[in-house]
Amino acid sequence: MIVINKGLDGFFHSLMPSKLRDTLSMNTHDYMRARALSAMLISITVIGVLASIFIVTKHVFYNPDLLKHDIISLAIVLLFVVQTFFYYHFNNYWISALAFTNSYFLTIVVLLLLAGGFDSSIKILLLTCPLVSFVIGGMQEGIQNAVFTIIAGLALTFFKYIGFDLVNHLSGENVYIDFAMHWTIAVLVIVACAIVYDSEVQTHGSK
Repeated sequence: MIVINKGLDGFFHSLMPSKLRDTLSMNTHDYMRARALSAMLISITVIGVLASIFIVTKHVFYNPDLLKHDIISLAIVLLFVVQTFFYYHFNNYWISALAFTNSYFLTIVVLLLLAGGFDSSIKILLLTCPLVSFVIGGMQEGIQNAVFTIIAGLALTFFKYIGFDLVNHLSGENVYIDFAMHWTIAVLVIVACAIVYDSEVQTHGSK
């Protein structure tokens, strides 16, 4: 049962699978990792669902020709929904955390390649990848993901520099709406990471 009247600490605790709440000792590394995974997995899944609803609705009323592109966004949302289901069904936070952080990074990279690479506004979402890994996986995984993110960004820059332009398979969207959507998603993910991290700091400091 989700608790909303006991502050962020109680709220994030209630988001964890019941089995993990009962078996993991509070204020331990495993507990904090499982709690962070629960909060971020649900947050990013909800953000993805809301963004997909907005995009699909907009295309239905204003640009039906782009509905074929929405299959990709719906598939991505389904991917995270399935991950959420498996996490709460099997209660394996270590495997779920690894799968989530890696699939999040790979999803953004694939979308970036499909959307034209360097010239796509999706590249701003790359900045959220290390943050998600730091919050969920800790310092080692965060640094590893940061290195991969740097490599991905430099690779896009290099391809652009040598004149190897990637085809934008998702073209047709208004560039201003496209940027506004990706900018908003990036900020929301960053804020979610900051809230989860701040909650963990407060929890550790209060014990």
